[in-house]
Amino acid sequence: MEPDEGPAIVFPFHLKHYANVAPYDYECNGCGATRCKLWRLHNKPDIPSLACVDCAAQYQDMELVDLDDAGTHVRAYGDRTNQIGWFVPAVPATDNAGEYWEYDQIPEERYEWWEGLPNRPLEFTGLFEETELVLVEANEILLEP
Repeated sequence: MEPDEGPAIVFPFHLKHYANVAPYDYECNGCGATRCKLWRLHNKPDIPSLACVDCAAQYQDMELVDLDDAGTHVRAYGDRTNQIGWFVPAVPATDNAGEYWEYDQIPEERYEWWEGLPNRPLEFTGLFEETELVLVEANEILLEP
């Protein structure tokens, strides 16, 4: 018989089954950005002061250098970090709104989920404009004699 490891932690349904989809309450408290990486104040997992990359940098009066797709940037010491001042990755811990993993206890698969989110909200207008341009070019090729 296996020893009891405590209650199972249930990750939100939509996070278990659909990669890179943020929870419904995963929203920047500063600008309202959704569907992107968010950060929270370090050592305050019970206070959902969520911030997108731009709001966190603004709150910390920082300019992020060389921000990559994984959400890391180069800090003054020359090393890469995913922290923005006192803000750390906000990785949802359960299906209860506002619960986040402690920074040093984030399971690898949950951190990979966070890394897979875009740094900023996707701008759908740009996506549609690009798609439209491709369709116009395809039609021009088809209409040429």
